[in-house]
Amino acid sequence: MDEETLQAPIPGVDAPRRCGVWGVDGPPRAGVANLRMGTAMKFIVQWKGLPPTQELAIERFMKTGGRPPDNVELLGRWHAIGELSGVAIVEATDASGLAEWILQWGDLFSFTSAPAMSDEELGAVLAAHQAASK
Repeated sequence: MDEETLQAPIPGVDAPRRCGVWGVDGPPRAGVANLRMGTAMKFIVQWKGLPPTQELAIERFMKTGGRPPDNVELLGRWHAIGELSGVAIVEATDASGLAEWILQWGDLFSFTSAPAMSDEELGAVLAAHQAASK
């Protein structure tokens, strides 16, 4: 995709350039951060533990605060009351820090993680898809 095509406006949508996920490599792709642009991707991280791990998980959380590595920004975290489970939204320029964080807790919890997009970011992708389909 050439630079002129990338800079052409999409009717009714200004989000691709505002949200910082559209670059010289073309539109955003699931799971791929545009490192040339220095942008970060959001990830949804979910965990679930079994009752026998609860005391160890409490001790570790109270000692460490459950903080992710420096190259992962914790945007928010929620814990399910009455369960040993929860969800976090994090941001990172690559998945290596996310993998490190999950490995730090992998002996106590099972994890799922997936790339995530805001409504604005997804709207930009959907608008580009609609424009290409016409």
